[in-house]
Amino acid sequence: MSNKEKEMSNKGTVILAAIIMISILLYGCSNHSMLSKKWGSSYELAKNGQIANPDASKNMEPVEGFDGKTAMKALDGYQQGCEKQKKETTYNLRLGNIDGIGKKKNK
Repeated sequence: MSNKEKEMSNKGTVILAAIIMISILLYGCSNHSMLSKKWGSSYELAKNGQIANPDASKNMEPVEGFDGKTAMKALDGYQQGCEKQKKETTYNLRLGNIDGIGKKKNK
């Protein structure tokens, strides 16, 4: 190949690379309509699925349920149950037999 043919081949490669880069940039900046239509829908579905009573804020009556003694018994039972489950975790790391660790060397 002559120098002129190599230069033409290099120009063609540069032009092809430029076209590919421009097309990638244009595709990346294009409008993704499906994404914008569904943006945040999974968050809204999860949030609404966790609301037990959507009209609870409209009810201004006081909440009725446990009296004080029953609530304290439930709380004490919960706390005692948590204390029973606590265990001290011990981790053992075996390094094998390594001589000389922690010993002074005699000179």
